[in-house]
Amino acid sequence: MNALKTPQSHYVAFHARFAVLLLTAFGLAISFTPPARGQSFARPDGSVPVPTDWSSRHVVFTAGFTPEQAATMWNEPRAYAQWLLHGNAPVYSGPVDSGSVRKHARRKLKKDWAISLGAGGVAQGMSPAKYTFDVNQPPSCMFDFAVFPINASTGNTRANVVGTFTGEPQTGATTSITITPTGGTGVTLTLTSSASSNTGLNFQVSSTISTNATNLAAAINRNLSSTALDRIVAVASGATVTVFGLTPGNRVILTDANALNNFSWGTVTPGTNGAQANIVAFNQLYSGSGTSLCNLSNPEFIFSYASGVGPVATSPGLSLSGTEISYVENDPSIGAILHVLTFGSGSTEYGTIASCASNNNGGTTLPTCATDPVIPGSTSGSTATDFMLPLGLVAANAAT
Repeated sequence: MNALKTPQSHYVAFHARFAVLLLTAFGLAISFTPPARGQSFARPDGSVPVPTDWSSRHVVFTAGFTPEQAATMWNEPRAYAQWLLHGNAPVYSGPVDSGSVRKHARRKLKKDWAISLGAGGVAQGMSPAKYTFDVNQPPSCMFDFAVFPINASTGNTRANVVGTFTGEPQTGATTSITITPTGGTGVTLTLTSSASSNTGLNFQVSSTISTNATNLAAAINRNLSSTALDRIVAVASGATVTVFGLTPGNRVILTDANALNNFSWGTVTPGTNGAQANIVAFNQLYSGSGTSLCNLSNPEFIFSYASGVGPVATSPGLSLSGTEISYVENDPSIGAILHVLTFGSGSTEYGTIASCASNNNGGTTLPTCATDPVIPGSTSGSTATDFMLPLGLVAANAAT
């Protein structure tokens, strides 16, 4: 059994909240009432997907369960993955041929492969996430994949603008920020100063300058856009409020307008694009020297993303469908940001320069896609969706 290091006490509550948020984001919240017999997470055609990620190592499901406990865990895919791994899958837990699973597990590994992840790698003590499309069938070169977090900053920057209070603004006046993705529709957030209201689109003002900045930032943060590319976040410090577009790079534009007295916006600093991925994925996993299952020398990138600004220093999580990935970016200005990424498909998701696109074919010449990343959903042609939530806002704005 893998040991789970106990975090310091002041981190315990954070990890508990994050776990609930993560499970809720994926719709994987565990039920504490037994499901109806016969339910399972198998697809209608009988295929059974199994995600394997950090939770597979840190959540322990023992083999000595009671019938009542088995019923409770019936629809929990990570419990099922553990049972499969140890050959203890209940007879009626799903349409799996346990003999074939054990046979696959005994397959001898041949020489592995190695592909550069650029300026970083998986952080010490962390791990990739693996998605097995169907445990009832032989390994799939096309549909099985692995996701690697990269502990390196992307080189991206986020568009930002700093607002400064010099006194108490009058009440009933407005200030606004507009964010416009290239090729998309601009979204404007307008906030109104108030003598008494500090909820919704109102922020309370007083003679204390730092409180005005804190209240304006909180108003921005509790009104996050429902569209991934249109999200902005604010950080207060003393008399200033710095507003960032959460989607980085040069294809997201910030503009501002202001009718408040004793407050002004500075010059907008545009975002820039970097050259380092912080989350990548491969299929054609069963490749290598000699005669490999996939008949290729190396795997292929299915995406290479510069998702945000900071490194991804922790292990990612996978949804049961395999279409969503969660991970935490460490941004130097904003702090920890939870990402829930729905990745796209095709060459628009892993880069266009020749040393990447032309070599991403499983051959002996390795592709350089980790240093030619795509900003998910923002780079031209990308169909990904990258929802971001600064985790500090969960505590500061419970309604967010």
